[in-house]
Amino acid sequence: MYKIFTCVFLAMALLQAQQWKTNTFSAKYTEDPYWTSKSKYENSYYKGSIIAKRKVSALKGAGFPGLVKYMKKWFADQATNKKWKVVKNYFTIKRGGKEVKIDAITINYTNIDKSDTGMIKMNLNAYIGHDPGNVLIIESVSQKVLESTGDKKRVKSFRSFYRYHKDKERGYYSVYCWRFYQVEGYWYEPTGIFVSSVRKKTLKSFKDAIERWSKVWAENL
Repeated sequence: MYKIFTCVFLAMALLQAQQWKTNTFSAKYTEDPYWTSKSKYENSYYKGSIIAKRKVSALKGAGFPGLVKYMKKWFADQATNKKWKVVKNYFTIKRGGKEVKIDAITINYTNIDKSDTGMIKMNLNAYIGHDPGNVLIIESVSQKVLESTGDKKRVKSFRSFYRYHKDKERGYYSVYCWRFYQVEGYWYEPTGIFVSSVRKKTLKSFKDAIERWSKVWAENL
């Protein structure tokens, strides 16, 4: 009798886990990428943030722990010192209608980004904050530009922020996507042309990154 009960319990657990999965990869914007109103040109620099909201399927059914495992490895693979550190009360989140602080783990890593317009090699700090069953936050903050070519020589600082919640639709997650750029203009460029070019190119870079990462998220959530 015990064996029968155990088999039934395991079967139900597997069925419930399977319900979290979707058969095919699915991702869409619930809020299209846009530059915030505070983005501006000042003292030869264009500084601003792009925001978007994305909804992705959970193909693996592993939830936040699955994505945390993948991202920890992804950051550590690019880090010289593989040891993670704890930063107390790094993120502020809402839980039960109240603002609370949660800890983050952090690691320093080096990332190389290449495209048709150039290459940039940056030293960054990564932060992962996980409030079980509530929210997962992953942030990268640039510390130093180590090498750059082409248009990417203009990028002086960078920051990305992703916040994940379970979506109302079962088997899906909502992702708040945010990126900050500080891009240098040259003295001989007309301001209007420079700003228009920066906004267009960085928006494309942002969208390309979201497309790439959406599949990664889906395959590990």
